[in-house]
Amino acid sequence: RLVEVKRFTVDAGREAQRSLQEYQKRLEDAMKRISDLKATVAERKQVAMQAETMSRIEAIEALAIKIVQNGELIADEERLKSMPWNEVREAGDATRTAYLEAQTHIRSAQALLTQRQIEAKQNTENTSEVAELARVQQRLQSAQNKIAPFRTLPPAVEKQIAMKRSLDEAAGKVAQAEEKIEEALVLFKRLHGVAPKDGEQGEEGEGESAPPTKSAVAAACNLGTMAVRGVLRFLEVQHRAHKLTEEEFQRLQERARAAQGRLDGANAEAKEVADREIARSLLQEVQQQTQSAEEAVEAFAAAVIAGAGAGQAEADQDDAKPEKEREKEIKAVEQAARKAISGAKTIIAIKRIAAKRLAGGASKAASEELDTMEQRAAQAEKRIVSAKQEVADRKFAQAREEAAANF
Repeated sequence: RLVEVKRFTVDAGREAQRSLQEYQKRLEDAMKRISDLKATVAERKQVAMQAETMSRIEAIEALAIKIVQNGELIADEERLKSMPWNEVREAGDATRTAYLEAQTHIRSAQALLTQRQIEAKQNTENTSEVAELARVQQRLQSAQNKIAPFRTLPPAVEKQIAMKRSLDEAAGKVAQAEEKIEEALVLFKRLHGVAPKDGEQGEEGEGESAPPTKSAVAAACNLGTMAVRGVLRFLEVQHRAHKLTEEEFQRLQERARAAQGRLDGANAEAKEVADREIARSLLQEVQQQTQSAEEAVEAFAAAVIAGAGAGQAEADQDDAKPEKEREKEIKAVEQAARKAISGAKTIIAIKRIAAKRLAGGASKAASEELDTMEQRAAQAEKRIVSAKQEVADRKFAQAREEAAANF
């Protein structure tokens, strides 16, 4: 456009040239600003990459110090012999974990450092950055040299670390078994309508959902029991292989058995409740039978006494036929009473056998109640004899009175 405006008239060309020169200056200012922004971005990028590199190097150096400090605790064999096994495990595990973490950071830092070195060498004008990266490389190499001796740990420490892995595995299996037991207990409580104790929380919404089936609860209980048995066998194997100390073995074994004990206790409690219901039912039947026997005996006693009084009244009238009928009726009542007592004794004996199959508390309570029923049946049987003896005594007394009157 500057070439074209030269063909214009003087005034028009001068004005056009001035406008185009202003535009050109503005364009040059914009290009310069872009260049400045690029330079600023590049500088900030370089500063950020340098900060990231230094941050990684410092993290590696801090890990190296930690590795050396932990490593010194277990490097001395004499000192190692006097250290408790848990401290040896902690120091060895911390050294191994820090070493692996440091190796990860070293690989990442080396990759970033190599990339920056390539970029710096391509920029021949920036020699200071190349020198700075060389110093960072030396620091990285120094950190690597510090942690190199701890690539492998003393055999005694390696053994303790292996035992710690075995302990963690065993503890995890015990925790899984405990979780299965707790799940079974939750289903068990929902089935039997047991409310959670203070501090316990049931499953979300379990109060609104239908109770589980007996088969589902039995399956959950069996699964929990099998898990505990499997854990106990695993602990035995690990202990025999010297992968667990006696203290750890006993502690984990107690945890597993305690979990099984909670499930067994719930089962025993449910069985106790069920057996109490069974005992209540069988005792109710025995109670009815015993009461029927007592009522039959009382009926016999009343009939005997009433018959004796009626017999005397009719004897005064010299009528012997009603006496035979009364004796027949009384004998029938006596046979019914004795049959009722025999039935009560029989059912008591049968229910006593059933009561022995119940749980401890229910069995004891049922047996005591059956003893009481048996005593009542025995008293009823004695009542038959006493009623007959009472009538006989009355007749004897009456005969004595008549004999005395005749003399």
